[in-house]
Amino acid sequence: MHIVIAGGHGRVALTLTRLLAAQGHRVSGIIRRPEQSDTLRAAGPQPLLLDLATATAAQLAVLLTGADAVVFAAGVGRGDACRAHPVDRDAPLTMADAAELVGVRRYIMLSALGADPTMQYPVDPVVQAFMRGKGEVDRNLLSRPALDCTILRPSWFRDGAGTGRVHLAETTGPGEVNRADVAAVLAALLATPATAGRTLELISGTTPVHAAVAAVCRGSFRAPSPAPFE
Repeated sequence: MHIVIAGGHGRVALTLTRLLAAQGHRVSGIIRRPEQSDTLRAAGPQPLLLDLATATAAQLAVLLTGADAVVFAAGVGRGDACRAHPVDRDAPLTMADAAELVGVRRYIMLSALGADPTMQYPVDPVVQAFMRGKGEVDRNLLSRPALDCTILRPSWFRDGAGTGRVHLAETTGPGEVNRADVAAVLAALLATPATAGRTLELISGTTPVHAAVAAVCRGSFRAPSPAPFE
């Protein structure tokens, strides 16, 4: 497959790129700054230079032409108290418009645990705007019949080598998860089109990644309880 990753220079995206390249896939990563190109090339993908915050659907469609799938892994998280940052709120929808223009159906959205268009969090209005924006994006993407979209909502990221074991379900409860395990789940979801139409939460757990994704496909969300995060 040819997979385009939006936010190709991010830590999850770079790990995902290495996994996909090792599996023989062709990967292209969208980046904003030219100086990020060497890092991408070292990981395997072709760098595509474009600012997601201002890109149009027509510009993105050029980059998606010939692709088999899109992973939106970009994020800023620094909007204001009224609206999420354009990369978090607007760019995923523009990317979806572009995918529809060129007929790319498979779309994986890296969202966030707690994303909800109705979220109330007055303690931190910026977090509230971020989570509301993410929730609006997720709802919009799943409503598009031209896309086979899977929404992945991981909890707080941790750095580390990854355990290869996760808790993946419609509802997981709070937790943490290594970025490496998030990347492994994204790779597994790309290979599992039966997860289209699902919104899945992700934290560290006890189930091997591929078994966790297979359980989702069977409609079984009664995975073992999450393991303590060490």
